[in-house]
Amino acid sequence: MARPPKIDGMPYFQHDSDARHDYKVGALRHRFGPKGYAFYFILLEILYQSPRAEINVLAHETIPYLAHEVGVTPEEFEEMMLFAINLNLFGKNEWEMEKTIVSAGVRRRFQQYTKRRVVNKKNEGQ
Repeated sequence: MARPPKIDGMPYFQHDSDARHDYKVGALRHRFGPKGYAFYFILLEILYQSPRAEINVLAHETIPYLAHEVGVTPEEFEEMMLFAINLNLFGKNEWEMEKTIVSAGVRRRFQQYTKRRVVNKKNEGQ
C-alpha cells in the first residue's frame, strides 16, 4: 500500500461538533448560507495544511483557486473574506498589508503543534 502524501502543516485539527453555534460562524451562515460555513472550514483546512499556517493570495491564480475550492466566484470569495475579517475570524492587517490569510487561533495551535513535533523528534533520536 502506498504511503499517504506528506502534509507540510498539521495532519488534522479539532472541529467542535457545535461549531455551527459559534456566533461568528453563525453570522457567516446567516449571511452566505452553507457556502459561508464551507468558506470558513475549507480555509481552516488549507491553513492547517500549509507549512506556516498562512495563505498568501498575491499570486494571480490563488483567489480563483480558493473560490473554486469553496464553490463560489472570486467576487463572492472576496466579499466573504471581508465579512470574515470584520468578524475577526481572520487577520485584518495581514490581509490589507500582505494579502495573506491568517487566523490567530490557527497560528497559536500550529505553534504548539510544531513545538511538540520538535520535542518528539528530539526524543526519538535519543
